[in-house]
Amino acid sequence: MAKYFTDTPVHAELSSPAVEIGRERELLTGLIHDLGTRQRPHRQSLAWLAEHFGRLKRNGRLLSRSPMTLVLESELMRAAVMAKIGGWQTLEELAPQLGLEQSTFARLVTQAEVQIKAVDCVHEHARRNAFRKDNDKDIAS
Repeated sequence: MAKYFTDTPVHAELSSPAVEIGRERELLTGLIHDLGTRQRPHRQSLAWLAEHFGRLKRNGRLLSRSPMTLVLESELMRAAVMAKIGGWQTLEELAPQLGLEQSTFARLVTQAEVQIKAVDCVHEHARRNAFRKDNDKDIAS
């Protein structure tokens, strides 16, 4: 989202979580490797396809975004971060049995809770601006 909404006032709200999520992905990839768990490339490919296919929606705009795009994507991002919190909580609880440091996952839960607040700010902006009459060209207001 941060990459696609650089021209909006909410880009700053999206930038920090984007960097953090990138680091979390690296940590999770290393964790999967360290624990000897199999990665499922087909699932990663499907997730990538779903994300990019979702951007091909029919919104009557060939070269611009619909004002609803940011509303929908921020709702999806919020759901994803909430799901991630559950994953970090599970790993925090199971950390001793897995030989991992609980504090790492406690920190990630707290970080994700801050990410939720950032996504909520983005969603609030998107909701307020999605149906404005002067919003025919873009969502940058």
